[in-house]
Amino acid sequence: MEGFETLTYNQQKEIANFVENFIGLSEAANTSKGSKSFADWYIYKKENIPVNPVFREKMILKEKELEIEIQKIIDEFNRINKKE
Repeated sequence: MEGFETLTYNQQKEIANFVENFIGLSEAANTSKGSKSFADWYIYKKENIPVNPVFREKMILKEKELEIEIQKIIDEFNRINKKE
C-alpha cells in the first residue's frame, strides 16, 4: 500500500497485525486462497469447488473497506513521522 515502506518497523508491524484485517478461514480454504484477494479467489483448488458466491462478495466488500481504513492509518503514521 502507498506509503507503507516509509513507516517505521513498529508501525509496519502494527499495520500487519491490524486485527480487523484477519479473516478466519479453515486451513483448506486458507491454503487454497493463499495470497490472492477474495476478488481473485473463485475456487477451492484441491476439490475444485467454487467459493460460495455470497461469502465471496461479502469478503470483497470487506477488503475494499479495510483497504481504505488501512490506507488512512498509514497516511496518519506518515503525517506524524514528518512532524518528528
